Formats: sequence, structure tokens, C-alpha cells
Amino acid sequence: MSHELAEWVALSLVPGLGSRTLDALLAHFGTLPAVLAAEDAALQAVSGIGPRLAAAIRAVDVDRTRDEIAAWGADTPDPFGRIDIVPRYDLRYPPALRDLPDAPPVLFARGLIEAAHTPHAVAIVGTRQPHLVSRRIAAVLAQTLAAQGWAVISGLAAGIDGAAHRGTLGIGPTVAVLGCGVRMIYPPEHESLAE
Repeated sequence: MSHELAEWVALSLVPGLGSRTLDALLAHFGTLPAVLAAEDAALQAVSGIGPRLAAAIRAVDVDRTRDEIAAWGADTPDPFGRIDIVPRYDLRYPPALRDLPDAPPVLFARGLIEAAHTPHAVAIVGTRQPHLVSRRIAAVLAQTLAAQGWAVISGLAAGIDGAAHRGTLGIGPTVAVLGCGVRMIYPPEHESLAE
């Protein structure tokens, strides 16, 4: 793993440091090493950086982050494959997502991140306790869209999300955006669906 990738990951994990603020830091300092070497006063000269965020940036330990990344790979269950770390500058980063003003600086992915490289994508999300008819409609809608070349994006949650992913399988790409991170599948009963 490159030192630069570990820097991106380390900064992306700083609570409160979003994409726009990271972009402002890069515009001000020029490089990630310069951001990480900056003193509190210099960091606070950048819009959006207060004393607490400056202290959090100064506390970043890139070597520890690199060790943690290695551990993530070591304890990843085989069925889901390794964790792929895709910073915004990487060509594998989904172009439509990169164009958003607040795109995440780094994506953590399993599977084929290229599934998100499609000009046509639709998000299908909904309640976790849908009526059976609603669940069936979500699956059929996802199946129909996938058959027409659309990628179906959802959250892998119980209910409508799971139905949308299941409707897409075997037909076209489906992408799960997880709120809990890629190291833990939630709900646990969706592990086989994730696989």
C-alpha cells in the first residue's frame, strides 16, 4: 500500500472532516503531506477548520492507519473478497459520484466497484417492514430496470432494499451503499445476499 493512499484514508476517517473541507485544505497546502505537517494556526487559517478539527488533523497517525488497513484485509471473510480502497483520484472511483461537490474522499468497497460505472443508475430504497406486495413491486421494478441496462443501488437493509438487490441479481449490476461499513454486513441475514 502506498503512503499516499494511507494518508487519504487517515484523513477521510477524521470525524467532521468532509470532502469540501479536505478540498479546501488541499487547495491551501497543495499536498496531503503538507496538510498533515501543518501547525494548528496554519490549519485554522483554512475556512471550516476550527481548533477541534485542527487538533484532530494534527493527531492523524498515518503509520497506524496503514497497520489498520492491513488488519482489515487479514480479517475480511473470504466470501466477500478483500476490501478495496478507492480514493477520489483513482480512475475506478465512480465518475457520477466524483462529480458531486461533497463526494466522499475515499470509498471502501468489496466486489466489483466498476458496477457503479454506469451512465444509468437508479436508487430503490424503502421501509424495512413492507407489505408483501410492496416487496414484490420493488423486486420487479429492479428486475425490469436491470434488464434495460440500469444499475440498481440500494442499502442492503431489510425490506425494500433487499428486495431491490434480489430483483437485480443475475440480470445486471447492483450496488449496496452501507452505512455500517464494508467489514460488517447488516442485517446479518443478508450475508448471503451480499455474497
